[in-house]
Amino acid sequence: MLQPPRLRCAMLAPLLAVGGALAVLGPVSPASAAVIKPIVFPVDGPVTYTSDFGAPRVGHTHEGNDLMGKKMQPELATVDGVVSRLTFSNLSSGGNSVTIRGTDGWTYHYLHVNNDTPGTDDAAATREHAFPSDIVVGAPVTQGQVIAYLGDSGNAETTAPHLHFEIRQPAAVGTYSGTPIDPYASLGAATRWAMSQRWELRRTPTAGPTQDIVSYGLQPGDRVLLCDWDGDGIDEATVFRAGIWHLRNGVISGVTVRQISFGITADVPLCGNIDGDAADEPMLFNSGTWTMRAGFETTDPAVGTVRYGISPGDVPVLGDWDGNGQDDLAIFRLGGTWHIRSSAGPVGSTLRTFTYGLVAGDRPVAGDWNGDGRDDAAIYRTGQWHLRSTADTAGFTASTFPYGTALDQPVSGRWNAAAASGLGVFRPKPA
Repeated sequence: MLQPPRLRCAMLAPLLAVGGALAVLGPVSPASAAVIKPIVFPVDGPVTYTSDFGAPRVGHTHEGNDLMGKKMQPELATVDGVVSRLTFSNLSSGGNSVTIRGTDGWTYHYLHVNNDTPGTDDAAATREHAFPSDIVVGAPVTQGQVIAYLGDSGNAETTAPHLHFEIRQPAAVGTYSGTPIDPYASLGAATRWAMSQRWELRRTPTAGPTQDIVSYGLQPGDRVLLCDWDGDGIDEATVFRAGIWHLRNGVISGVTVRQISFGITADVPLCGNIDGDAADEPMLFNSGTWTMRAGFETTDPAVGTVRYGISPGDVPVLGDWDGNGQDDLAIFRLGGTWHIRSSAGPVGSTLRTFTYGLVAGDRPVAGDWNGDGRDDAAIYRTGQWHLRSTADTAGFTASTFPYGTALDQPVSGRWNAAAASGLGVFRPKPA
């Protein structure tokens, strides 16, 4: 039987600096001083930590480092591997915890995972507030994937929220753990995921922690979309790079299986189902001209252009505003006015206008937020989402919540067969 982790964090070491090199507070084994593991930093966002490995605890010494942060900060898989152990219980000293076994047999231990309903200290969290639903024993994980949320469970209930993080040498199959090493040097050399370009996605248009993290589109200037380019009813990750579309055969995982040349760097890329068939089509917008292509096959031709949105600063939006299964054009104009067009074809007219998004820098987003088959309007404002109930004059703000940063690109789509659109952000690589 696997034994629970011992009480390790009953006494927190004093905070001496923010991620800097400090004097060791206790003995360190020779093995721990000699090893630096190539890892992704295990917490997404700011934390403070010291070199407290070996510090005295009640009846033992500290076998990891305590990374002090905020509840519900995402905890990330430091390496590729599998979930070898998971505890959702407040009975052990480590509280809720998860262990990742790397491909080389080393293990990475995350203790004091959140056990509170967000915004409280009630020790009544549901499992989704501790671990993403796909984090179960035996599940494969990839480096940087969200595996848990930071908290204060177990014997950390009387301390500030933190991750007790351990790195251990390979152990025999069926045993809890191998010999711990001091993680401090590995943490100092770790890749900071918060500084890395990536997608952060939520499968529903609601507030909450990141559910899916995706690394795709890693060059300066990349713009991303969610497009059902293969007509399977599920959106795939798509990158537009200097006129080349890179088509991935999935979102959470996959590879680039096709590239098509369509457009130039100055074009704004969009995609949507404009002809009513099974798949989306790529579109371009540039200075009031929309250019449409027959599909995402390498041999598909451009099929026509439409002039719509000719005022300086007009931003293109594409959505199925009327629920007929085909996307239509729209323009978001400086001053916050949406102009909804009757079609995406050469014959069409403005059906209605409404004002939504009055702050400079507001970015328009379309998505079916309520799952009724019609796309609705939204505004992304410096990391804040404002979701409108409809895309017409009778609409109102149905929900507002933070998700993303001011420099992120907003995205929306369906990549998990849900009725309503999911949403997320893409954090591009700085130029």
